[in-house]
Amino acid sequence: MTPEIELLLCCIPTQITSQQEEKISQFLHSPSLNWQMLIDSAHYHNIAPLLYWTLNKLNWEGVPEARRSQLSLAFQANLSHNFLVTSTLVKVCQYLQDKNLSIIPFKGSLLATRIYNNIALRRIRDVDLLVRKEDFLQVKQLLIEQGYYPYDRLNLAQEKLRLQTNYEDALVNSETGIKIDIHWGFHPPYFACNIPIDDIFKRARITKISKTELLDLAAEDLLLVLCLNGAKDGWFELQRVCDIAELLQQEIDLDWQELWQRSRQFNCARILLLGLELARIFLSSSIPENMIEEIEKDSTVKQLGKQIYQRLVNNTEQEYTLLQRAYFPLQLQRGLKNKIYYGLNLLLPINERDLELIVLPRFLFCLYYPLRFIRLPIKYGYAIAKKAIGKKS
Repeated sequence: MTPEIELLLCCIPTQITSQQEEKISQFLHSPSLNWQMLIDSAHYHNIAPLLYWTLNKLNWEGVPEARRSQLSLAFQANLSHNFLVTSTLVKVCQYLQDKNLSIIPFKGSLLATRIYNNIALRRIRDVDLLVRKEDFLQVKQLLIEQGYYPYDRLNLAQEKLRLQTNYEDALVNSETGIKIDIHWGFHPPYFACNIPIDDIFKRARITKISKTELLDLAAEDLLLVLCLNGAKDGWFELQRVCDIAELLQQEIDLDWQELWQRSRQFNCARILLLGLELARIFLSSSIPENMIEEIEKDSTVKQLGKQIYQRLVNNTEQEYTLLQRAYFPLQLQRGLKNKIYYGLNLLLPINERDLELIVLPRFLFCLYYPLRFIRLPIKYGYAIAKKAIGKKS
């Protein structure tokens, strides 16, 4: 592990111990510390606000003035963006609730205030809203009327097809640049999970942000969603791990028996175990003994945990190849049936790129499938060839 990554791991918990303070002080006074690598790694892993926060609490002891200024400017810029996203979230949620629509904002601003107790301590990219599938088209149309524009121009028949083969859609505000992701699910269709959205809404709790009452995920559901969020991206950044560790720190009354039962029922037990394992090995999170026993019994979880640990601590900016991106979720599927399900749903579902390629009448939608098998080899063959040529040059 590089000293820069080790220092980051000491700085990112919101509650640091005296032992961590001592280690931080030792690193900061080391003449061999690579400050640019430290700051670049913090930005890459989306944890620069936490690095700033900890160093500020320690009165910037041992931090060069230029680096202090660099981190302070980035912190203020992130805070300004977070306020803009949060005000957008509140405005949009109030508008949709006034239309008698049930929505659950998740991740983003709500997560920052819930588990970090401070909107400044997390990088917030956009607004994520969970809606029931039957409400999606209405929600999308209402947002379009409020000045949000879809990335894809699809007709109604194409929209309905995507509802069956995808789990989210995105709109952007041309004035603010704020993006809104509308979700009717939590994961791509090739993940063999089956989280019932109606049950998520039934278990949702009431919370407040900026004096506005909003629905929020139940703690057990939120933990599952955070583990899924990391798994979808291949656990490429430390922010995902930090989110889980902070949730475990805040939600001390988690119903672990119910959580484990749900994860098995929803077919995402291995995804849960991997998220917990990463929080444990990176940030020493405390998890129940029975969960540790389940982790130890699953050799795939242990192996993936070690691989992700080595990748994040030794080579923070290593990119997944196309094959690796496809293979990682496959390893999270338990049993041959789920692996076959994953493969079929990775290749077969039509997406917006297929739909935009050519507009077909509803009775010819079956032709999108052969077109997809023509488009994919061309697209990825070109990408692989371009990367190979780039390496040679």
